[in-house]
Amino acid sequence: MKVLKRFSLWLLFAVVGALFPILVWAGVLAVAGKGFSLACLIGNGELLLVSSGLAVTAIGDLTEIKKKYRTAQLYCLFFCLVVVVMSTAGYTAIGLFNMWDADYSVRFATWGSVALFACTALSSALCILLARI
Repeated sequence: MKVLKRFSLWLLFAVVGALFPILVWAGVLAVAGKGFSLACLIGNGELLLVSSGLAVTAIGDLTEIKKKYRTAQLYCLFFCLVVVVMSTAGYTAIGLFNMWDADYSVRFATWGSVALFACTALSSALCILLARI
């Protein structure tokens, strides 16, 4: 039961808390009648920042690991490090494209960040669970 409690706290405060500013912005746009799209909300790499934060949090949780399931923990650690690098590179690339007024695929940035976020959430959840088993 302690693992379920830890997972619930992570889901509520880490994931929902990290997404909260994006959700509030969506609400503001909806109330203002401006309409919005997923690309409008996260097309500039906002979700990449959230993904990086979740991955780093999971790495921090893995510092409390026990020796049980060591191989699985190492795979989660490796994946989280890859997420941090990919998120940083993606966000930096989007920033450079915007700074140079260069064209880039907002659709690719949007759906790429969604895919990376989904993988990050899964990996982070596994890290949380493995750190507590």
